[in-house]
Amino acid sequence: MITKILLADSGTGKSEEMLKMLLNLEPIKAASITILNVIPSQNNSDVLAQKQSASETLVQTMAESLKLPPSQVSTLIREGDPKIVVCQVADELDVDLVIMGSRGLSRLQSILKNSVSQYVFQLSGKPMLLVKDDIFVKRVNRVMVAFDARPRRQNAWTWPSTCYAICPAAN
Repeated sequence: MITKILLADSGTGKSEEMLKMLLNLEPIKAASITILNVIPSQNNSDVLAQKQSASETLVQTMAESLKLPPSQVSTLIREGDPKIVVCQVADELDVDLVIMGSRGLSRLQSILKNSVSQYVFQLSGKPMLLVKDDIFVKRVNRVMVAFDARPRRQNAWTWPSTCYAICPAAN
C-alpha cells in the first residue's frame, strides 16, 4: 500500500498531472503527499532570496492545485544539489513512492547532461515513477512494475494488481 508519496518537481514537467490522476485510484487516495522543490546552491544571497521566493510560490501553487486537505499535503524546500537532496529526502521521509519528471534522454545523454531523475533512479532505494515530460496525462491504461531482489520491493507487484481489481478505469 502506498501511504507516503514524494513529488520531486521543478515545475517544468507533467509529474504533477500524473499525481493528480493517481490520486483518483482507490489505493492512493489517502496517501500523504510531500511536494519537494530543490534550489541549487547559490553564492549570491540576492539570487538565493529570489529563487527561494519563486520556489515557495511554486510549491504552494502545486499544493493548492491538488485540492486535498491541508493535513494530507506538505511542502518542502531545500537548498543543494537536486539529485543528492531528492535521495536524502526520500530516505528521511521513508516514502513509498517518488514521482519525478524525466526528459526522456538516452543513457549517454542523461550522463552527459547530468540528469537528476537518472541519478535518483539508479541510487535511490525507493520505488519511483518517472513521468516523461512531453506526454499528455489522461488516465492510466497500463502499469509496468520492475523491481530487484531488495526486500522492500518484493511486494511491488501487489499495488498494480490491487488497482486493476479496484479501479474499473484502469481495466
